[in-house]
Amino acid sequence: DKTLMQSKISNVKTMVGTHEDLKTFAPNSFDGILCSNVLDVVPYETSKEMIEEITRLLKVGGYLMVKLNFELNKEIIKRTKAEEIAPNTFTINGVLRSYNLKTPAWIERFKGFTLIKSSTFERIKDGPLDRVLLLRKEKDLDL
Repeated sequence: DKTLMQSKISNVKTMVGTHEDLKTFAPNSFDGILCSNVLDVVPYETSKEMIEEITRLLKVGGYLMVKLNFELNKEIIKRTKAEEIAPNTFTINGVLRSYNLKTPAWIERFKGFTLIKSSTFERIKDGPLDRVLLLRKEKDLDL
């Protein structure tokens, strides 16, 4: 909220909660949703449920921005001592750190959406590139 105030943005409301809180909102009640560092650090089933809820909540024509961590490769897995506990699911020191998919696979998970832009950025100097997807909901789906 402080960032919004400093940016003089007044027509945006922010909320904090768990994925269970998403169920309390009416369908098609959001013009836009920002999902940063969430979907790729929870178990597959939780991310699937969250994507279904985001799809239900977003109005047709609404925008979804998804920020994903960098894709794990063999070198990063070895260096961080990440342990694969399920397909594409990695922990470090017993803490879930990545549901690791390539960017096209993440995009495919958003049925009824069109990719507007896919980009990367360097969050850690000289480190792997984090990913950002901007998607637009094109139609309602029967989930």
